[in-house]
Amino acid sequence: HLDVVTGAPLLRKSVLNGRAAVYFPNGGYLQRNVVPFATLLSGAGLGTVFVVFYPDADDAGTSFLWVQTGIVRGQYLNCAALTHSARAYDGTTDTASNAALTLGAVHIATWYYNGTSIYAGLDDADSAALALTASGAQQNLGSETLYVGSDTANHFKGYIAELIFCNSNLSEEDRRRVVKYLKDKYAITENT
Repeated sequence: HLDVVTGAPLLRKSVLNGRAAVYFPNGGYLQRNVVPFATLLSGAGLGTVFVVFYPDADDAGTSFLWVQTGIVRGQYLNCAALTHSARAYDGTTDTASNAALTLGAVHIATWYYNGTSIYAGLDDADSAALALTASGAQQNLGSETLYVGSDTANHFKGYIAELIFCNSNLSEEDRRRVVKYLKDKYAITENT
């Protein structure tokens, strides 16, 4: 339901282990205006988001997989430092990061907010594997713009195959199930 296209993101068939994905050239992104984040992530901002993505091997900058207006909430990559981060907003920006990013490989990124902390996961949904930072009651949950592939300035270069928003903080077991489903669907192994 992303209804605004900027640049030239392209749907390509059979590119991620036989599955379709949207290719984001450096400079293209998708957006949806007037997204009620209180509904998308529950009234209190609780939620879990999964992204299946493949950063190009030559992506060297900071880029966003998805982000809310004003960069207050989202998931982003620092390809130079090989980190994935999840961001939440309780009046100040709170960021949890982990350093397991491999360029030129398929990953599953997890954004998870449980009411007290923001969590970032990459390819593993187990609580012990998630990086976390304390984050209080969430703010800015009104109707905002959702961007995918950029924040309009920091552009992702690579493929995004799937973006799943769950408007509850999924249990560890449920997160494991979703990650297993996505790994099976996209034939992701440790070396993919």
